[in-house]
Amino acid sequence: MTAAQFKRHRAPLFVYPALPEIKLCYAVTLSAMFYAWYRVYQASEIYPWNIGDFGVHENPPLIGNLTGQRMKDQTNWEWTHWSPFTLSYIPVYLIHAVLFNIVGGFLKESLFTPLYIIFSITACSIYFTPFLVAVSIAQGLVIFLVTHFIRRTIVVWLATLPILYVVMHYSSILSNDPFLIYTFVSYTLLSYVSYSIDVIRGFGRPGIAFHVKYVVIFGFPSMFAKIDNLQPLPGPICLIRVTLYSKVWREFDRGLYKFFKSYIFIPICQPTFSVQRKIVGVLVSFGFVLMWHGFYHHNKVWIGLNIIALFIEMSSKVIYGLKGVDAFRKRWMSDINFRRLLALLHIIPFAFGLYSNFYFLGGSRVGQAFVQRFLIEETITFRWPAFLIVFIGYFHAHTCIEADRYKAMRELEEVREENRRNNNIRDKDD
Repeated sequence: MTAAQFKRHRAPLFVYPALPEIKLCYAVTLSAMFYAWYRVYQASEIYPWNIGDFGVHENPPLIGNLTGQRMKDQTNWEWTHWSPFTLSYIPVYLIHAVLFNIVGGFLKESLFTPLYIIFSITACSIYFTPFLVAVSIAQGLVIFLVTHFIRRTIVVWLATLPILYVVMHYSSILSNDPFLIYTFVSYTLLSYVSYSIDVIRGFGRPGIAFHVKYVVIFGFPSMFAKIDNLQPLPGPICLIRVTLYSKVWREFDRGLYKFFKSYIFIPICQPTFSVQRKIVGVLVSFGFVLMWHGFYHHNKVWIGLNIIALFIEMSSKVIYGLKGVDAFRKRWMSDINFRRLLALLHIIPFAFGLYSNFYFLGGSRVGQAFVQRFLIEETITFRWPAFLIVFIGYFHAHTCIEADRYKAMRELEEVREENRRNNNIRDKDD
């Protein structure tokens, strides 16, 4: 394995064993999932649409000739804006691919760099308006000047956070379309911060600040990134196979996680990485995420519940990491039974994560409705739906654990195969 391919991994506290009844877990999980989808479909069919609702009549893709026009739910604001924008942005992707991969090979760097900058600024001005491009340049200029004259990370953050707060909370001042703010101005601001901090650390490289081709970090743009010989981050993890929401933060919005891990969490935790520093690092990191999404009630509840869930996970790992606890468990409980216990305990942070997402995705009214129905009316009062949810959650947790176990086994086999290939190459050289 080459140095570039080598990745450091901490040894897990517990390696999950195979579960004899895993097929039963699959059956229960899939049955509950299909039943839930069917009930959502039924509810959608009888939903009384009213004037003013976010919906339009359209033919569904692929099966439109069979079904005719159906009501399409457009309450997902981000998707409604993102999908048509991305399609309209395809010409920029294509032109950039030609410019970067073909033209760049013939022109000298002294000619290619200004041409590339002109193309980037022109494309951004067309799609995001010249005014927002000017705003982005202005905020970058402020941060770069601070970096140049006062080479301290804390000063970069002090210069950045007020700008970020204004951009995310008073977007209507800058544009009538907040989507342009969130996909351009805010993400270019993060690129200025990361570049400036890298320069202070001594390994910053000159780049083009106006390049926003990879602003939308999920899925589609990665194909063009690979065409440009870049290595984009993997796509978001499927939430169906997650019970521990620390994994969601690490593997869903991987770009944002990598940003606040590299520039917020690790600098705070260094050099000791003590529990106290980790707690402060978590709180400051989530504070940044809250500022990024906005200081609104539903976001505050979302962040607060996620912090609780994460601290439950962290404290559990600290407790199990104690030698006495580990020895006691191994003496009195087999690995398989311990896995069964962990699957049941997974439901606790998973519940916090679910309730947090109800607030984040649906807003405060939707979140409060779920809390009232499931937590207050059914769970606290020990009604039978609560036991049914725990029953299904237990089998679902085992399914998620098995997915992680399968992924870990595949990664281990890939490492072994790579080592075998490297050994064969060395043997031939000898």
